[in-house]
Amino acid sequence: MEVKEIVLEGHVIDSWVLPKVLDTIMDLNGDFEFLDFDVGKRKTEKSRVRMLIKGRDQEHLQVLLNELRELGAALPEVEALKMEPAPRDGVLPTGFYSTTNHPTFVNVDGSWVEASNPEMDCAIVVENGRVACVPMGRASRGDMVAVGSSGVRVAP
Repeated sequence: MEVKEIVLEGHVIDSWVLPKVLDTIMDLNGDFEFLDFDVGKRKTEKSRVRMLIKGRDQEHLQVLLNELRELGAALPEVEALKMEPAPRDGVLPTGFYSTTNHPTFVNVDGSWVEASNPEMDCAIVVENGRVACVPMGRASRGDMVAVGSSGVRVAP
């Protein structure tokens, strides 16, 4: 069994994020354990949940984590963004991160930078510390494109 800690922060109860996370874990035959659960006591206060996510092996755990990231789950440790150059115009590197329409942040040199123009099924391109969601057809040879989901956080 493989295990990884995640964190959910914000209005995770009234926005239905926590139930969606639990449903996703169960639907994908994973398991979970609550480590810490701080509930905001007023409508303006945010909640914070720390959980262990359990998969039967590393591949299964990665599937779980990829789905949970789309719901706003983050790993507590700061991950470095992985990037590769676009091999030619209109072509993205294998394993590029496919965006959602939710606000997306990437870890650029230790700082979380919001990607401009969030849109479904685009690539994240980083240039001179600026981050943008770029449709595949607009990628240019040599653009530095995010690959995998390390260093990427989504705020649903």
